[in-house]
Amino acid sequence: MPNVTKILVIVAGGIGILCTVASLATIGNALGNLPTNTLRAGAAFNFLALFVFIAAVVVVAIGFCISMEEKLTGIIAAVLGGVAVLLAIIAYACYYAILVGEGAKPPSVYEWIFGGMIAGTGLILTAVNLIFSS
Repeated sequence: MPNVTKILVIVAGGIGILCTVASLATIGNALGNLPTNTLRAGAAFNFLALFVFIAAVVVVAIGFCISMEEKLTGIIAAVLGGVAVLLAIIAYACYYAILVGEGAKPPSVYEWIFGGMIAGTGLILTAVNLIFSS
């Protein structure tokens, strides 16, 4: 994994950390007093996703410092990224279960827009990787 690719993985992990922390910060002081088990499960999965994103960034940062095999670094980062996405999806489902019970129909317009922003970010990171790896 070239250094540019490692930087892109760290940036993607940083975006994951930022979004996860922001979602937890939105709950704020109510985090310890969530009214339902579903919301508490959502918060727990959100925290797990945060720790997995942090682990991915740490692994790649360590790959900068020591002579860790590039392929191994990439495999570990990819697996951690997949786990983080799975945990985030479960957290999303837990949070949204309350709204669906009240008649909301996911996903909303705002979520589609946010999904487009994330897809665009992934496209930019992948394109930069393609530019510098050839």
